[in-house]
Amino acid sequence: MIIRFFFDTKLSYTFKHSYWKTMISYIRRVFKFIHWLYLQYLLNTALYMLEPWERLLFSTLLFAILSTALYSALVFLPHHIRSMEKFSNNSIMNVTRRTPYLNTSSKNDDESMMKQTRKSSWFNCLYQTLQHLYMQFLLVTTLYVMEPWERILMISIFFCVISLVTYSAFVYIPFHIHNILHLTIPNLSTVLIR
Repeated sequence: MIIRFFFDTKLSYTFKHSYWKTMISYIRRVFKFIHWLYLQYLLNTALYMLEPWERLLFSTLLFAILSTALYSALVFLPHHIRSMEKFSNNSIMNVTRRTPYLNTSSKNDDESMMKQTRKSSWFNCLYQTLQHLYMQFLLVTTLYVMEPWERILMISIFFCVISLVTYSAFVYIPFHIHNILHLTIPNLSTVLIR
């Protein structure tokens, strides 16, 4: 009986020991895999060349940017998708109201609609079209989630950048093209001298 007790305890101890040994090896593999991923991150971003405090600063900023982007996507994306869905449904409904061949209503409704369009001036039609395009612009650029002063600021910055690029295209590109042509095409005098 004592031998049996000793044998049972030894088996149970061996079983428990092998279980813990297996668990520790799995945990060790997980940590090795995480360490390998971290080394890949250092290698792919070239952070291995930086000092530890620079690595920490870069990683902190990267984590802050990614977490902010993830948070804003989780918070604002459903609202943005719903707004785009409503806008697209309203746009489709406007198209069906404007085009008589898509409209299934009677002839009297078409005539009343024609009278209404005759009554409205060209200015109202232009204003509605511009308002519709502006709403599309706000939805596509996600500026509708901003305050009005933020919209004005962002649009003015956008137009400043576009105007600077356009100005530089008209002023500097001809100058550079002239220089490139002058350097690549030889002068007549250099050809004749040889």
